[in-house]
Amino acid sequence: MLNNQTQTLNWLADAEGIIRARRSTRGFKNTPVTQETQARIMHALNTGRNPFKSSHRFNIIENSNMSDDNMKLGTYGVIKGANTYLLSAMTLGDNHLEALGFDMEYAVLQAQSEGIGTCWLGGTFNKSQFAAAIQLQSNEIVPIVIPLGVPADKAGLVGQMIRGLAGSNNRLPFESLFFKGTYGSPLTMSQAGKYAQALEMVRLGPSASNKQPWRAVLDDNTVHFYLKPTKGYAKALSYDIQRVDMGIAICHFDAMVQAQGIPGHFEKLKGPELEKSDDSEYIISFVS
Repeated sequence: MLNNQTQTLNWLADAEGIIRARRSTRGFKNTPVTQETQARIMHALNTGRNPFKSSHRFNIIENSNMSDDNMKLGTYGVIKGANTYLLSAMTLGDNHLEALGFDMEYAVLQAQSEGIGTCWLGGTFNKSQFAAAIQLQSNEIVPIVIPLGVPADKAGLVGQMIRGLAGSNNRLPFESLFFKGTYGSPLTMSQAGKYAQALEMVRLGPSASNKQPWRAVLDDNTVHFYLKPTKGYAKALSYDIQRVDMGIAICHFDAMVQAQGIPGHFEKLKGPELEKSDDSEYIISFVS
């Protein structure tokens, strides 16, 4: 949700290090996430910098508060040992999913700064005890659940296999994702100037099945962001999870421009959607 008062996060000075260090955690130690840590993670959800309007709400729940007979939490994304979860409830609307990804990634990065592991789990949780725990309303969905906890010492064979199958260790090159002046004209890191590191952190962002659906065009001091959808991917769920990925990417960009002291603001402009060469959709621009 938009907030008129922005909040400063104490790890922002090391945003690049936090983003680079963060990995999906699928195995957790049996160590509780303290109430103080949970409070700081919840605080990070409301930076006041979200450029998208939305109607989502959040809760952190603990496995011990729910029925083990019915939870079966490990069935979602092969997660082992987690007993604390961050979840969201929201209504669907224009850019609501992007807003969700933006806010939840700030919470994920806060968790990383605290030594707490996370894993993005996308699915349909509307009939699960997650939905009951957040008191889901009839017009809402629970699109994302994120386990929180101290990472196990080793990723484990299953975790390594999932990362391999998803291609999580591979990323498209900078020039394939970002363009100079016009959509489709490759941008190099040296040409990106002051935005080079912010765009590199976008490139390193997590995404469903590592599809990396974000694209950006640098036009003088303005960066235009686009969603390049994967054909058929949006039909897999009751919502378009790649819009959540876009929110994550824009969160990374926002964190880095703050870390580097680059002035500017996000704004939806009226022209950039016209200059593209495929089925990409214009989302928003950063104007400096």
